[in-house]
Amino acid sequence: MNSTDSTEFAEYSVQWVIDTIDATGPVDAAERALATIRANGPGHDAHVFLVHGPDGRSIEVDLDTAPPTLRTVHSK
Repeated sequence: MNSTDSTEFAEYSVQWVIDTIDATGPVDAAERALATIRANGPGHDAHVFLVHGPDGRSIEVDLDTAPPTLRTVHSK
């Protein structure tokens, strides 16, 4: 970061969210989700993320809408 930049950053955990996936178990589901991401490349249409913020809130962010749709999933 540039020393003259006044933007403050915080740590966020971000998860990609997929509606549903048929699988035999958790590992199979994760592998199938990863295959979906890789098969569709950088232009894929998976634009929903679950963002966990430093304040304990979890926000679902849907980037398929303009402006992005935000929905609180969990709050401490």
